[in-house]
Amino acid sequence: MTLREAVERLVAALAPEEVWLFGSWARGEAGPDSDVDLLVVVPYEGDPKELALRGYRALRGRGFPLDLLVYPRALVEQRLGEGSLLLREIFREGRCLYARGSGKVA
Repeated sequence: MTLREAVERLVAALAPEEVWLFGSWARGEAGPDSDVDLLVVVPYEGDPKELALRGYRALRGRGFPLDLLVYPRALVEQRLGEGSLLLREIFREGRCLYARGSGKVA
């Protein structure tokens, strides 16, 4: 499965607003043992662990290591307001692979 196919599956399973690639892959520093780091922002409420589990199920058989975060938009806004370094880094250095309404799936 390619990264594009993974994003398409996440879009179908979770109906997100955005999907962000972050970490070493986004910086162009990934090595052979690097995992793919994704943040999926959804427009509805839900437990991040349960939402991530749905995402992992959609990506079964992907063939690459993955660290998946799935956060409701309200939680993203709350954590940014609290000064979350991780989220600030994701939005500053990450790559948006999907944005609802843009038709963009990278």
